[in-house]
Amino acid sequence: MRNDKKIKRILKTQLNFYLTVLFMSVALFLLPLSASAQLETDKIEAEGELVADFPIVPIYPDAVIERSYKKIEAGKVGYEAVQIAEASVFDVYSYFIEELKREGWTITMSSDNSPTALEQGLTAVKDKMTVQMEIEDEDGHTEIIIEIPLH
Repeated sequence: MRNDKKIKRILKTQLNFYLTVLFMSVALFLLPLSASAQLETDKIEAEGELVADFPIVPIYPDAVIERSYKKIEAGKVGYEAVQIAEASVFDVYSYFIEELKREGWTITMSSDNSPTALEQGLTAVKDKMTVQMEIEDEDGHTEIIIEIPLH
């Protein structure tokens, strides 16, 4: 009988050891997964309007705001808005170039502003903030994408 108790105690100790090793292995495997999950992007979306705190940038007059979002990633914040305008790509692009300059933005990249182009783009900087705009023809309407990259 004494040997039976000793064998049971040894088996119980071994079982506890193997369960501990198994638990630690699973925990070490899942730890990087949970850490990366904490770094996921938080995203706040709005339909038909600008999200709260959207930075002050020119908005094309009479354009319809389709959607916008604010994203927070690793302590940085970025924004995007999509608008639809009933004007030509040329007119919308020209408006933004003039309006951004008027509001003190520095244009750092811009397309050639051809009156026949179906797509235009620009980048501007003001007070350490960058705004990127894509303006393109979408089935007879002009789509305006305004993005403030993570900063």
